[in-house]
Amino acid sequence: LSAWRIEVVVPAGISVSTAAAYRGIVPRDHRPSALSSILRRPVTEWKDLLVNDFEATVFAAYPALAALKQDLYDRGAVYAAMSGSGSALFGLFEK
Repeated sequence: LSAWRIEVVVPAGISVSTAAAYRGIVPRDHRPSALSSILRRPVTEWKDLLVNDFEATVFAAYPALAALKQDLYDRGAVYAAMSGSGSALFGLFEK
């Protein structure tokens, strides 16, 4: 990722309960080979392929986090996601 600038956003005043985030996860059949296939693609294609499963539950409870992710895209990120179960987010920008 040396060709990319990484911007991390840690929103003040939002603390996501890890336990609550995990309760919202719906088990799915994730295959490591699928992840490997996605990561071999250009970063510019990750937006619709590489998904943090915590985001659906956490963004429903904290719409401000969804807005911050959209802000990263609006400012030119080629990929953005929540880090782990939240509340930090990150965006990858071309250098």
